[in-house]
Amino acid sequence: MTDIPESFHKVGLVGVIQGKDGRLLLGQRLKKDEAYGKWVFPGGGLKGEETFEEGVKRECGEEVGLDIAIGDLIMATRSPHAGRMNVALIYFAYAEPNAVPKASDEIGSPQFFTWEEAYKLDLMPATKLVLDKILEKWGA
Repeated sequence: MTDIPESFHKVGLVGVIQGKDGRLLLGQRLKKDEAYGKWVFPGGGLKGEETFEEGVKRECGEEVGLDIAIGDLIMATRSPHAGRMNVALIYFAYAEPNAVPKASDEIGSPQFFTWEEAYKLDLMPATKLVLDKILEKWGA
């Protein structure tokens, strides 16, 4: 595989993790950037030769300590960030019914919320966009 220069697209991967009763897992972003403290879904960048699904599983494991099952692709987005274009693939993911998420150095206070509770949080704009898209396409 050829290395892609940093100025080109980065592939981001996001897991919209559902727990029991359809609750959604969100945590507070701890990276010191414009989204610091906002509530987000776990996710990060694709590494090496991993598949998209492997990347989502790895990122969710690293960021919230959960072993998840990957579901359908929700959407793909393309947006400028930090001087380059990012492509993000957002997947449904499923946690075991009694799974307990754990904080990491990237995501703080991860917990499951109802849809109503989620919309009351201080969400990162991209997180709200994903929630809106899910409701538009599938309902809650």
